[in-house]
Amino acid sequence: MTDREARRSQLANAAAQIDVDALREAASRSPSGLGATLRSVADALASPDPGAALERLFEQDPTLRADLPRDIQRGVEAARGALLAHKLKLGTLRAQSERLATHRERLLASLREAFVLVEADPELSALAREALLLGEHLPSDDELRATFVELETSLTLLNASLSAIGANAAPPPLVAPLVEGLESRLAELVDKADPGPAVELLVRLATLTITRKSPGSAAVCAVAASAVSTLQGPTHPSAQQLWRQALDAAVQQRDGARAWVAGKHVQAEGVLRADWALVALVAHQVADLHPEESERAQLARLEEALALSRISKHREMAGRIATHVLNGAKRAPAHQARLWLMAAQVSELLGEDTEAIHRLRAALEHSQGGPADVMGRAALHLGRLEAAAGHKHQARQALELAWRVAGTTGDWGLFSAAAPAWIEHLRGLGEVDAAREALQRAVTLIDTTPYGAEFRAEAQRRWGAELT
Repeated sequence: MTDREARRSQLANAAAQIDVDALREAASRSPSGLGATLRSVADALASPDPGAALERLFEQDPTLRADLPRDIQRGVEAARGALLAHKLKLGTLRAQSERLATHRERLLASLREAFVLVEADPELSALAREALLLGEHLPSDDELRATFVELETSLTLLNASLSAIGANAAPPPLVAPLVEGLESRLAELVDKADPGPAVELLVRLATLTITRKSPGSAAVCAVAASAVSTLQGPTHPSAQQLWRQALDAAVQQRDGARAWVAGKHVQAEGVLRADWALVALVAHQVADLHPEESERAQLARLEEALALSRISKHREMAGRIATHVLNGAKRAPAHQARLWLMAAQVSELLGEDTEAIHRLRAALEHSQGGPADVMGRAALHLGRLEAAAGHKHQARQALELAWRVAGTTGDWGLFSAAAPAWIEHLRGLGEVDAAREALQRAVTLIDTTPYGAEFRAEAQRRWGAELT
């Protein structure tokens, strides 16, 4: 064997250690000069006689033989940067797809319900059918999962190939497929999994039912609002507008059930803006759609009273409404407990502490063996009022009850209010060890929830090194 043939054989053996596809990926991610060099090497490696092709390259550029290992390493580093970007995009898309998969069935249910509601109207049903077809063509969980597995496998194999090139070692048994085009495949998957077009058609359908005063407009608007709320969040402007339209249509059609549901969303919007007039108006409208002594009517009247008690010129009316509802409350204890609690909150807002205490005690009495959230909130409000009145023993009993109930209900809104109140009460009594123990237990409980970090930060702000 001649020296030239021996060199070619050595080069051919070395070429067998390099994954050509991975090297091309490295070339595509490298600066122009380095990329051109790596592409030339990759072309040589892919030729029928890689040893001879490499020998010709080295003859054309004598410096290439010495610089090639360094150049390949630089190309590998550039490709690794691109690989990380791919992985980040893949992670973002995975999170998005999990959210879409979670809501896919709900969206389909909404689309099917809308189709049934407008089936008798040819124009509306055609629009609903188009939206439903778009929804039904969204990829299933299995399709999404299979695509992710394929893409993750590609990235894993490419990573192994790049590692082999960088270490001058044999590539893995499976040749890594090119990641070229991966971003376009990800974008294609996003487009395919995007429910936006179906939801947009559903929103158009709802708007059209309102314009045409269709008998099913309240129902269709509620369906569309629910779909937008699920996918975009309840505070999305389109969701809020649709809920308002659903409420208006339900009120016009005397549809109490749908007005109750839509009203809750509109009231939530009013609370966020501190628009108590809106909250009161919605409650009044909903109450008027139900029999006066029904549970929903009574709850809505007290919601109206709570909102009016925050408006100075309507405070007297708020008190009258609360008293009127309580006088007509002849239903089950659990329902009465909630009415007494809400009426007590009205009294509290009006500055009538003695009446508020009386009503809170009644709420606690009716809540025995009933709704735990009512018991916990009644105890919390009662404890605060008793403490303000200087009744230390009664305050301790009530606040400890609120603390114990809050820790067992999973109602973290109640817990986030009751735990600090109990800890602060113990601290005010000089029972620092008991307060510290309560804080440690509170942190242990709430750390398992999304509210843990916020609770810890608030505890540090309020009590600092004294308890933490």
